[in-house]
Amino acid sequence: MIQVDPSSIAQLLERAGPGDLLSNRVPPGVADDHGRGDRCDRPPIDASYDGAPARLFVADRFSESVLYRSLHQRFVEDGAWTETPLYEATRELLETGDRRHVWHGCRSEAELHDRFAELEELYADVAENGLESAYTRLEREGRLTVPAWLRGEITVDVGRDGELFLVCGKHRFTVASLLGVSHVPVLFLARHPDWMAYRDRVARKEVSAEAHPDLREVRERTPIR
Repeated sequence: MIQVDPSSIAQLLERAGPGDLLSNRVPPGVADDHGRGDRCDRPPIDASYDGAPARLFVADRFSESVLYRSLHQRFVEDGAWTETPLYEATRELLETGDRRHVWHGCRSEAELHDRFAELEELYADVAENGLESAYTRLEREGRLTVPAWLRGEITVDVGRDGELFLVCGKHRFTVASLLGVSHVPVLFLARHPDWMAYRDRVARKEVSAEAHPDLREVRERTPIR
């Protein structure tokens, strides 16, 4: 796992996550632009996808998203969950009758409040114990499997110039950010081809590497002649 400063991750990608890697719907490793700056390509999401609408999580900056603003309002401003934009948005989804696309699998207001309670527990745990990687936690609990590991980590993609884009783990990432955690464990998923080419040049000692978390191992690697 690589430790990353949360402030270096500014945006959330609108793309499928690690669960889709397991079903081979997302090619791991390298991803191209898709016309929105240097973000990595957004693979097609399977028709059976049953997740919440992207508008709850996607904004020009992740800190402007409904999710982030709602958790900030609850934990930093000490507001009530029922006064957050996340509650308002999910209540609207519940009232439409189409409950397939409500946040985090909630199918009723009672389940919605259960999810809020889980976030309260997560916030309290990170505040007291810090944020450990899913790999470490699952291994300690004897429940380590590849699917559980991939779905449990904060995962990021790397853009053309080394920008970090959040893919999954947005709730844990938000809680850690709000608590001022200096570094969070992340798993790198896909990298832009231009960034991969730069990493290769660093590995061959052709350029002096910048202080980037994705280059730590590369700087220490013995160059291939």
